[in-house]
Amino acid sequence: MKNDLPLADLSFEEYAQSIFDISISPEEWAAKFSHKIGCSSFDEYCYRNKKLEKWIYKLHRILSINSKYDIDSLRKKYLTENEIEEIKKDSEF
Repeated sequence: MKNDLPLADLSFEEYAQSIFDISISPEEWAAKFSHKIGCSSFDEYCYRNKKLEKWIYKLHRILSINSKYDIDSLRKKYLTENEIEEIKKDSEF
């Protein structure tokens, strides 16, 4: 992984574990929750839990501006029409 990055302190890693559900794929997580993310620094650290680390790095690749992933396509793949409509309502200003 990114061995040149600092190790996240334990409380930060625990926080990451509490907000990221790594039992689902990063793609599905992005489909469900990316509209709630303004920015993130989770990919600026390495983690003791290597499964979490790999998952976080993949999520950040999905969410990056130059991503090959399209969030709307991921939503169509993983979410119901009702869930997509709820996200649209939640995202309105």
